Amino acid sequence: MDGIRQAASDRTPFAASDAFEFAVTIEGVPLGLAAVKFWTRKKFKGTAALKKKISPPRIPIEKKESVRWLENLKQSTQLLDRPGRCIHIGDRESDIYELFCAAQEIGTHFDQDLRRPLGWRR
Repeated sequence: MDGIRQAASDRTPFAASDAFEFAVTIEGVPLGLAAVKFWTRKKFKGTAALKKKISPPRIPIEKKESVRWLENLKQSTQLLDRPGRCIHIGDRESDIYELFCAAQEIGTHFDQDLRRPLGWRR
């Protein structure tokens, strides 16, 4: 909290974000959080220009914010202990090749949209 107060008092732009895995039964009964990750980003200016200089696909997933998807997938699947019975759902931001590979390696299921059949993508 001290870092947040300091950033607010300095009027420095920053963002705090989270990613989480919320577990529910097939009947829709909530079980609670299976994984959560918080992070902050201090730099905003120049990110579009930076993308023109580097090729984002060439940066390893471990050095991107996107790694949170993989970490949460692994953590929640390990916690729930039965990967074959888990279905992980993500938004458009989760369209990451490494995430689909990780889900397959672990033996769990991942899809981006409940309105489409599992595994079907455009």
